[in-house]
Amino acid sequence: MEENNIENITKEQMKNLFKILEKEFYNILNLINNIVGSEVFKEFKKYIEDNKLDSKQNSYKKTESILYGYNSIKEAIKVKEDIILEILENGLPEKSKSIVLNIGKSKSDIEEIKQEYISTLKKEIAKNQGYIIMIDKSLETIREDEYFKALEDKYINKKSIDEIANIYKKNNATISRNINRLVNQLKPIILTELYLKEIYYKNK
Repeated sequence: MEENNIENITKEQMKNLFKILEKEFYNILNLINNIVGSEVFKEFKKYIEDNKLDSKQNSYKKTESILYGYNSIKEAIKVKEDIILEILENGLPEKSKSIVLNIGKSKSDIEEIKQEYISTLKKEIAKNQGYIIMIDKSLETIREDEYFKALEDKYINKKSIDEIANIYKKNNATISRNINRLVNQLKPIILTELYLKEIYYKNK
């Protein structure tokens, strides 16, 4: 019995085959377009975008990162305030990665650069202070919770679950469960506020 292979297909059969394949291709293409254009797909896409790991962080992890960064933001404010005081007292540093002072620049030019740099630092301080206010206001919404101090100890005071459990005289699972609950309560508040602040500062 003769085998059916590509060598035994006539030109006419080949044309018919290509027509069938072409038709199927366009049917599949139309199906894909219909799916992509459907409301169901749009909702699914939105769900994926809202819940995907952004920089390897989901919304829960982002909230944790913000809480963990609370003291660092405060420290950044202090460092920038100290830099401003140093500049006002002693002038611009001779060596700086962010400031370039050419030897030929006049005193007025250097003064202008100094004021611009101070202005930039003040804007950064104001932005950081805005974040601190946002976090503080968010924390106020859960301050009356029995496990508020546990959350504060973990993220602000950097204590371990073991240490916190010992303070509360509870087991680790209870502490972790209640901290997770509070983070989930904070999540929509902190992330919404943060998003609005980012938009605000972006348009400043």
